[in-house]
Amino acid sequence: MKAFRHVGLLLAAGAGTRFGGDYEGAKLDHAIDGVSIGVRTLETLATVCDAVIVVVREPTSRLACVARGRGAEIVVNPTPSRGLGFSMALGATFAIENFPSAQMLWVQLADLPFLKTDTLRRLASDERLLDTESQTRIFRLIYQGTALPGAESRSSARVGHPVVFGRAHWEALTRLDGELGAQPVIAANRSRLIEIETDDDGVWHDVDSITDLGER
Repeated sequence: MKAFRHVGLLLAAGAGTRFGGDYEGAKLDHAIDGVSIGVRTLETLATVCDAVIVVVREPTSRLACVARGRGAEIVVNPTPSRGLGFSMALGATFAIENFPSAQMLWVQLADLPFLKTDTLRRLASDERLLDTESQTRIFRLIYQGTALPGAESRSSARVGHPVVFGRAHWEALTRLDGELGAQPVIAANRSRLIEIETDDDGVWHDVDSITDLGER
């Protein structure tokens, strides 16, 4: 088994009902410049991770098939209605069982297709993520910049993704459930949280509806 340090966890089990489409999860198959939303996010995450785990609704979904063909590990969430937290729990459990030498888990939402690869490379090279204390830390990106046109109601300072969890926090991730995602783990470890500012609005500009694509 290869000795991996960085493992990506792509969360792609949502129904995407606000976006619409002929089937649940159709949002992630919507193409932007010829590449689907889900695959674009997968490709970006893979630039900094030694391995990627993708949590999906269906093992035969388009994203699952593409990801599997690119060497990613596929985990099926049999009850996606349990929310983002349960998808994280499934992915973290798989990571613990299959990547014993890995130290950092990059948790990423699949509907953030505008995230820049340079943003992740800068995060990966941060000395605090590389030192001996990194496994006890949590790293979170914070967008600081001008709000997008037509989005005046949105604050210019926003919490972003991915969030990177050192190995010491993986076990806590396996106990998550519901729609709060990893918020309980972060709240319980504020002293270990490192927030890194970025001017990349792709860290938070998700695609919930078709109109979100028009804001770019």
